[in-house]
Amino acid sequence: SAVSGIGFGLFSTPNNNSGLGSVPEEKLGIASGLVNMARLKGQMLGTSLLSLVLTLYIGNEQITRDRASDLNNVYHWVVGFAFLFACIGAWFSWQRGTSTSVGRE
Repeated sequence: SAVSGIGFGLFSTPNNNSGLGSVPEEKLGIASGLVNMARLKGQMLGTSLLSLVLTLYIGNEQITRDRASDLNNVYHWVVGFAFLFACIGAWFSWQRGTSTSVGRE
C-alpha cells in the first residue's frame, strides 16, 4: 500500500501540473473540476472492477481461510488490470509529448 501511495504521489502531481499548466487561467476552474471528476470516475471504475472480480471468484460465500487462494487471485487480477490501465495512461501521456505552459503572471 505504501508503494501504491508513493507511486500515486510521484505521478499525480506532475500529471496535474502538466494538464492544468496548459490551460488558460480563465478556464482553470473548469479544468480542475474535470481532473477531479476523472479521478473519481477512476476510483469508481476500480471499485466496480474489484467487486466484479470478487463476485466472479468468491460469489456470495463468506471469505474464510479456505478461500484465501481465491482472494489472492482476485488481488492479482485487480493489480494486473490497474497496471494495464496505468500503462495505457502512460502511453497516452508519452504520445502527447512535452507541452508548453500557458504564461501566467
